[in-house]
Amino acid sequence: MFAIALLVLIVFGVFAFSKIKDSSIKSLYKLNLIILFSNIFVFTFLFTVELKGWYLYGLAVNFAILIVLSLYALEVSRVLKIMFVALYIVVNSLPFVSLQRNANSQSDPALLTNQLSAIDLIYKDHETKKEPFSVYIFTPSIYDYHYQYLFWRQAVRLKKDLPSDFAYAPNVPPYVKNKEIYANTAKIENTIYLIIENAPANEFFTQEIWIGNFKGYKIIWSQNINNALTVQKLKK
Repeated sequence: MFAIALLVLIVFGVFAFSKIKDSSIKSLYKLNLIILFSNIFVFTFLFTVELKGWYLYGLAVNFAILIVLSLYALEVSRVLKIMFVALYIVVNSLPFVSLQRNANSQSDPALLTNQLSAIDLIYKDHETKKEPFSVYIFTPSIYDYHYQYLFWRQAVRLKKDLPSDFAYAPNVPPYVKNKEIYANTAKIENTIYLIIENAPANEFFTQEIWIGNFKGYKIIWSQNINNALTVQKLKK
């Protein structure tokens, strides 16, 4: 309902701006309208791959500017404008102070502490036997850039062994620039660790399809991390 009210406000703002004489403010409003409709056109007709929520984060600024300028153009009392802005701030702030949201964030696979816990668990197990190992990460977004740099940090900054291979799957082309400088092999070892994100599935890259890369391996142990990640050790 509140989202509909914002759209109505922007529509009325378009008509209200016809009476505004300040050309610079008019230009700013038109520019933001162009940005909004360009994004709608691109993501509706030209963007052919799966649309992810974070592609639209930048539009929050665009909407905020349109809302403020629409309020500026509308001929209503200053008190009503202040009340509307206050309500807008409250509605958008509530999710960030929600206890449920804070609780859910602890089980977020994207939380750095969860990712570091998974890596620490792997290295703790590895240090007991010091055998070559590979690591593969399942994430619905496919490319595990965050883990690529976290493993680099373990090896280069913390002087730990680098996995023989660490990627989203075995035998995939390198997708991190200059990775060959610090990791010049990509070998799937007899001992591998899997990091599996507990996140909404990607219909084009399911866990069932991904797990098929490791036929012939047996699970040695499996551990859950805050209901966010599952770490498994497998051996041939």
